[in-house]
Amino acid sequence: MTCQQIAGWIFLASALIAGVLGLWGVCPAPVALGIAAGMALCLWLLADLRRRQIQHQQETLQRQQEELHSSREEAAAREQALKEAQLEQETRLRSTISHQLRMPLSIIQGYAELLVREDIGAEQRQEYVTKILQRTKSMNDVLGQQMLACQERSFSSPACTRLDLVELVEQIVKDLSGTMANRGIGIQCLSTQEQLWVEADPNVLGRIFYNLAENAGKYMGREGLVTIRISQLDQQAQVVFQDDGMGLAEEETAHIFDLNYQGSNRKGGQGHGLYLVRRAVMAQGGTIWAFSRPGQGMSITFTLPLAAVEMETAALS
Repeated sequence: MTCQQIAGWIFLASALIAGVLGLWGVCPAPVALGIAAGMALCLWLLADLRRRQIQHQQETLQRQQEELHSSREEAAAREQALKEAQLEQETRLRSTISHQLRMPLSIIQGYAELLVREDIGAEQRQEYVTKILQRTKSMNDVLGQQMLACQERSFSSPACTRLDLVELVEQIVKDLSGTMANRGIGIQCLSTQEQLWVEADPNVLGRIFYNLAENAGKYMGREGLVTIRISQLDQQAQVVFQDDGMGLAEEETAHIFDLNYQGSNRKGGQGHGLYLVRRAVMAQGGTIWAFSRPGQGMSITFTLPLAAVEMETAALS
């Protein structure tokens, strides 16, 4: 029923009421009719206002549904674009590795085939072995560069979320305790708080701790203890990863986060581990630094931003 129909029925009812009032002599018929008309107009206006409110609510609901549908389409499109980009990167990686390794592998195969011959002398045999080692090192460098590029891309856009740093680190310590114990190294977590909520990517954060643990296990140079200390400093969470190993000189410590850097205690590898740790911390809005002295172990400290609620609490306190 439209507003005009409602108003018509209202006016008709009001007119009947006015007629009855006039017949009973309660008030003159023209006055009663005027009152009825005013009542009808007010009721019509109220009905029209209600109609407009309903129409506005329906339009708002329809607009929200359209925006939700559009958001879902955009999210699906972004997810599809991400999958296509990842597939393209994987395809490019396989193509690059295949292209860069095909020739060294062919050369290694050729020298290996020569080595199995019985008519070559010791000098030639040594030459062929040297060539094989050179090509193997070249292949290892290529693989290292490609893996570094992949890891840098994965660290460049971390999926940060609200997480309890203390709980995460305690779980990581449990996971690492067995492996570290096999090297004669203990590991423990000490926290000034039972919970500390930060904005970080749990997967990237886990890789940071695994890289630091691997670095400590490789370079401590003796049995000892790794201690992870967690605390809140203003509007940041602070993590100190400390070992009691052999340590490094101050001038060397200043370069441990540089790409491809290997100190005087080098033990293989390509110098990517701590470089990637620094990239990962910075990508999550944190900072990182190191302190060491010969014979006094190494401490690596990094910060992470607190989650929004914790930041507000810290600001108030």
